[in-house]
Amino acid sequence: MLLGQTVSADAYVRAVCAAPSKIVSKVTLESAEPGTSTYSQAYRPIKKTVYNSTTLTQEIQYGIDEDLDYRIKVEVTDTYNGISTTVTTYHYLEDPPGGLAAYPQQDEQ
Repeated sequence: MLLGQTVSADAYVRAVCAAPSKIVSKVTLESAEPGTSTYSQAYRPIKKTVYNSTTLTQEIQYGIDEDLDYRIKVEVTDTYNGISTTVTTYHYLEDPPGGLAAYPQQDEQ
């Protein structure tokens, strides 16, 4: 690819709960200069909420600059009987042989 070329990155989120709940996903694309570990928000977070459901699905497409490093931060919160649980996962975009792909790293809260 040419330097500065814009390519697309797709995010697909699917959350499943055992019982019907309120489920909220918040997806944020973050970027960093290559070789640094300081990421900042590249796009406004995209939220989706479903009520009284066991499944949430969300598809997002971003235009990204090949010259930066990216990760997608996914926060999923489910609320059942007034108790909320949030799981935050980071998916780092890398360029391995075969093309751009996301590799997950999960942090639970």
